Amino acid sequence: MDEQGFLYVSDEERREVRRCQVGETQGIVVAGGNGVGNRLGQLNIPRRVFVDRDHSVYVSDMNNNRVMKWTKGAREGILVAGGHGRGNLLSQLHFPQGIIVDQLRTLYIADLHNHRIMRWPKGATEGQILEGGNGRGSLSIQFYDPIAIFVGHAYGGTIQILSGGKMDNTCFIRSEKIYKKFRQPTTFTITGASNLYAKVTGFTTAFHHTVPLLYKITFDAISYNPNPPVWVFPRIMVNNYLFYNDRFIPNTADRYKAIPGYTAVDALDHIGVGHYHFATPIATAIRKSEFIYLQPGLHVIDVAARAVGKMPVYFYHGVLTIELIEFNHAASIGRMVPINVTSIH
Repeated sequence: MDEQGFLYVSDEERREVRRCQVGETQGIVVAGGNGVGNRLGQLNIPRRVFVDRDHSVYVSDMNNNRVMKWTKGAREGILVAGGHGRGNLLSQLHFPQGIIVDQLRTLYIADLHNHRIMRWPKGATEGQILEGGNGRGSLSIQFYDPIAIFVGHAYGGTIQILSGGKMDNTCFIRSEKIYKKFRQPTTFTITGASNLYAKVTGFTTAFHHTVPLLYKITFDAISYNPNPPVWVFPRIMVNNYLFYNDRFIPNTADRYKAIPGYTAVDALDHIGVGHYHFATPIATAIRKSEFIYLQPGLHVIDVAARAVGKMPVYFYHGVLTIELIEFNHAASIGRMVPINVTSIH
């Protein structure tokens, strides 16, 4: 539905997309409607539709393995992605599904049977693999028939990918959603040493869910440290609490008291491979990754960091990836069953 209240309906049998007002029974054809085929005025199983602010209609033309754009009032579409036969080359698609276009006219495509998400800049003859493309599966670098995609804002924003895998009693995962957030602006600076963590701006992300979910949270960035030696401590925060392996601890100068045996924050912050030590000037990739099982409710995720040594410390081009997993507790594979992680709260 667009901002004027028009509803866009993809009709696979008639090979057309219609625009209707709520309550209408017919509407008008805005894409296709010229029979099955691969000419510019035809569609062959139109699946998903996206309408931009100019009321141009983008259609994932599944059996033609392409995405078409129909400007308002046009009798023919414009090829904007694919259209070079079924395949896994960067110029090809294999049963495209969910599509969306950002404010820069960049097209994002859930490429179903290539198990990947494609990013297709305006005017490009080839796309770029944004995620996946490593066969069908449940590994962190794989997708299982992605069918829908959501992009929040033009400059990075948030990307949500929905898996289309079917459920049976051999599957552990009932549902899976993956979000990516790119930091804007691209640079974050730690200007002074501190025992307290500072939130890396641009990554605060809130989720509300009504069932328990396992969060796989990964922060990646380039750390540049021009004046060694320096120790850098990245960490994940949930609801303003720092996460240490299996518990949440307040971000206070005496937080080491929360775990018996610790007498200083530096030692405590080594928990969970929680630090990087740089002895020479270097720009290098850093990562912080956690699995956290959270009960239903509202949860706010942040990336936090602190440093000890000579300042400043720079983080460049940070990326936050959050994978939300709902378990199928009835699943079993032989004697393997989902692990009970409800003790992590």
